[in-house]
Amino acid sequence: MEKSVYSLLLIDKHAAFFKRSGQEWGNETISGESWHLASSSNELLQLITKLNKKINSEYQLEKVSLTLVYDNSFASKIGELASILHEYKCQQWQLLSYPLLAKHAHAEEGYQSHSSLDQSWVLTALLPVLYHRYYQFTDTSLSVEENGRQERVVEHHRSEEQRLSVELNDLKMQVETLKQQVNIQHKLDLEQLLCFLPLFYKEVWTVVNPEQIALLSGNLITKINIKSPYRDPDKSTLLALKKQFLRLSIQQQSNIVDFCLRIEHPLEVRSEMESFLEDA
Repeated sequence: MEKSVYSLLLIDKHAAFFKRSGQEWGNETISGESWHLASSSNELLQLITKLNKKINSEYQLEKVSLTLVYDNSFASKIGELASILHEYKCQQWQLLSYPLLAKHAHAEEGYQSHSSLDQSWVLTALLPVLYHRYYQFTDTSLSVEENGRQERVVEHHRSEEQRLSVELNDLKMQVETLKQQVNIQHKLDLEQLLCFLPLFYKEVWTVVNPEQIALLSGNLITKINIKSPYRDPDKSTLLALKKQFLRLSIQQQSNIVDFCLRIEHPLEVRSEMESFLEDA
């Protein structure tokens, strides 16, 4: 599969795409602009999304060979960039250090000073060196020393890609763990609900199905052992339940009261518990 060669330069909190066409590099403008401020991960995501739309390919970025040239201002965002490129099916990409590449460009092209965002410098010095050193591996005129250097570069980037892949998997596992923690925090204690709902409402189980309470509280269960017909608690039992309720933590009490307020069934509130619902 022939791939289009692109480079994404990430320098001084700015980003720009460049495309290799024939023997020349050209700026791939996005929304009519060459350089884009990209100080956040969201701005990078928007930029890559716009490139994907501009290419307008059914393969997304699968047919793109991309080189990310980055400086220290983007080092912390490489993991997120890897995830974004994975979403857009970009399978062939590599990382290059801008300071190292710029050093080679200085030596080979004779530049003494330049602006890192100078498009002329990028097109005539930086990118030609990038292509010569990191794409033309099949050039038989390369010296043995150069071949050895290229092999070390390839090995380095393979290692870097593996490292980023491990980091990406770790991040995915952390996200799943956080999701589970959030779910646990939002899942109410079903036993407490079944125990204290009769304290708040008269004849609650004649109006609400216990399985509905399980569903609304985020608990997936198959069977609830509540006898039918259900006998409403007597005064002494209600008094004991109220004492138990007051011994719960403030957060547990709040969770139960909040759940009661969300029930839309026509239930009759017990007079001695009205204040709890009214104050919530």
